[in-house]
Amino acid sequence: MGKEPGRPKKGRLVDMTIHPPTDPQYELPPPEECEDETWPVVLAPRHELRARRNVWRDCYIVEFAIMQIVLIDGHWREIARIDTCHSSVHRHYLRKDHPEDSVGIRVEIAPIPMSNGWEVVDSWYDRSLKLMEDEWQENLRRWGGDFE
Repeated sequence: MGKEPGRPKKGRLVDMTIHPPTDPQYELPPPEECEDETWPVVLAPRHELRARRNVWRDCYIVEFAIMQIVLIDGHWREIARIDTCHSSVHRHYLRKDHPEDSVGIRVEIAPIPMSNGWEVVDSWYDRSLKLMEDEWQENLRRWGGDFE
C-alpha cells in the first residue's frame, strides 16, 4: 500500500505545488441578462453614498456596492463601503492616513452560497443601504483615525 498523493515519503519534504481544491463560489448571471444601476444618496453637503447594484430579471439584485464618499479639496474620497464581491457580503472601513489602501479593515457580514446566492445578495441590499445611511457619521469618525 503506497502513500497518499501529496503526502511526503519519510524524510522528504511536502510538495508545495499541490493546492487543495477551491470551494465552488457564487457566480453572477450572464451580464447581458442584468442591468447595472448607479445613483448618489446625498447625506449632507460634501457627503454622499454612491449606490451601485446589478439587477437580474428586472427584480433580483445579484450584486451591489454602497460606497460612502466625502469631498475634500475638490476630490471625492471613499471612506467606507459594503459590497458583495468575493462571495460574501462584507464591509470595508478605509483609513485617511492610508489613501492607497482600497481594502482597509474588512468585516464579514454574510457568506453568499453558490446555490441561489442571489437570494442572500438581494436580501442584504436594503439592510446594507440602511446601515450606511445610519452609520455615515460613525464611519467618518473612524476614517479620520478614531477606531475605538
